[in-house]
Amino acid sequence: MKIGFIGGGIESEVAIVYIKRYFKIADMELIYVYEDSEYRRNELRATYGVQIPYPNLQFVQNMDVVFLSEKIENLNATLEKMIPYIKTSMLIVTMIPGLKISTVEKYFPQATIVRIALNFPLVDQQGIIVFSTVGDSEIEEIENIAPLMTLFHDGGKMLRVSEEVMDIASTIVYGATFFQNLVLRK
Repeated sequence: MKIGFIGGGIESEVAIVYIKRYFKIADMELIYVYEDSEYRRNELRATYGVQIPYPNLQFVQNMDVVFLSEKIENLNATLEKMIPYIKTSMLIVTMIPGLKISTVEKYFPQATIVRIALNFPLVDQQGIIVFSTVGDSEIEEIENIAPLMTLFHDGGKMLRVSEEVMDIASTIVYGATFFQNLVLRK
């Protein structure tokens, strides 16, 4: 499975740490991170050995799953640049608090889109993975998000909620992650 991250912030880092530690991806060459900050690109490459395709977004066409974690002020321009590279079979996972599935669907109507919130305890397999999907049927959604379920099923409790609840869930989950990040970095 090839995994791409658009944005290399803390949400992406939590997912990368978990994937590296627990998922059967020994070859970090299967994980790509597109990040604007040169300092952060260097840090992620040195720490995790991920591929850094910056400034070329064409890499997303070869991904099975693409996680969106871009800064909100850069998001529209980045999504516009990604349009030609998104395939019908692709799973797009947004980790951006407040970003609705319907907004991402405007750019990529052919892709399966999931909204997710992860937190630090995921790294120790005690996390809460809150997610929301939109689809024609329950069975179709489960089939389309299988790669996501495969990645995070051992990370802790997976909780599916309606998109209306995602803003509240994201605030709680990311608030705890932000606080934990402050404590861990001191």
